[in-house]
Amino acid sequence: MKNYILGIMMILGVSVGYAQNSIKWLSDEFNFGAFQEDSGYVTCQFKGVNVSDEPVAIIRARATCGCTTPEYSSSAFAPGDTITVTVSYDPEGRPGRFMKKVYIKNSNDDEQSELRIRGVVIASESTLKGRYPIDCGKLKLQNDMVAIGELLRGKAKAQFLSIYNHTTDTIVPRLENIPSYIKSAITPSVVPPGEQSSISIHYDAFYCEKWGIVNDSITLITDAQGGREITIDVTANIVPNFSKMTPGERINAPLISIATSSIDFGRIARDGGIIAKVFTVKNEGENPLLIHRAYSLDEGVEVNIAKTKLKKGKSTKVIVRVDPTKCHGEILNATVRFVANDPTNYQPIVRVVGEII
Repeated sequence: MKNYILGIMMILGVSVGYAQNSIKWLSDEFNFGAFQEDSGYVTCQFKGVNVSDEPVAIIRARATCGCTTPEYSSSAFAPGDTITVTVSYDPEGRPGRFMKKVYIKNSNDDEQSELRIRGVVIASESTLKGRYPIDCGKLKLQNDMVAIGELLRGKAKAQFLSIYNHTTDTIVPRLENIPSYIKSAITPSVVPPGEQSSISIHYDAFYCEKWGIVNDSITLITDAQGGREITIDVTANIVPNFSKMTPGERINAPLISIATSSIDFGRIARDGGIIAKVFTVKNEGENPLLIHRAYSLDEGVEVNIAKTKLKKGKSTKVIVRVDPTKCHGEILNATVRFVANDPTNYQPIVRVVGEII
């Protein structure tokens, strides 16, 4: 019985092996090469021959994307006749390399035929401005700023930027001045004409010794043969990781208490020299309070803290100095920021205001 079944399977296998599609396509792929997006629709024709002994008709042609449109005659073709399928591609808003498939179903065969179109769309100026607004000479860049966002100490996060080669030359960009806690690469490293590449920014807060908002930059050299230098700003907010704290540790956690929510310097003379104000920070919790960082990102504002570790009930002084010659405009509206190990308030802010005359 087993040999009988194997014999039937072998017979079926042979019959399937000799099966032939009714339409033999002279070519099942067309490459448009590189062409401008502004050129509009591009069109090609696929020709096939009815190699069966019976008339055959195309009953369906389905593309994998709405940007690709197949057209065909639904008439029956006699044995030996030539069959034509016209395929159009709309490049509008689709810069870069593409490969699209069209599946053809005819009246005689169970299986579909597969036709493919390929090419590279060189973006128009309007598309470039919308998708790649940063002009880097030979390259266009999606953005020159990367916001990593809030990142827990010990964790990592990745962001990506797209770059586009809008020239007819192959470009080999590179990255320099990368901080030790950031891994960055360009993939693919060689960018052919009209194609895209991706810059990966992998930020590891385990290796970053700083706290709070950290501003860094990476240099993009747009071509290994001496292209332009572009600075990509990278910003992350490194904060404490409280995920492993037990309920008991949270009950006994430190509590940061700041004597004021704002400091008003009043009217400040532009040429009156540096002025300072002082306020206090206290630990109202059980366990020691660690102030990882006290700082300001505003020009002309400097922050100094006397102690960074406070036992229960202890306090320390914070000195805020303002240099009016470094402040922009007539209104002082700055912030003093803290990063602390208080799980309920780990990034408190004190507003710094005044009028510069």
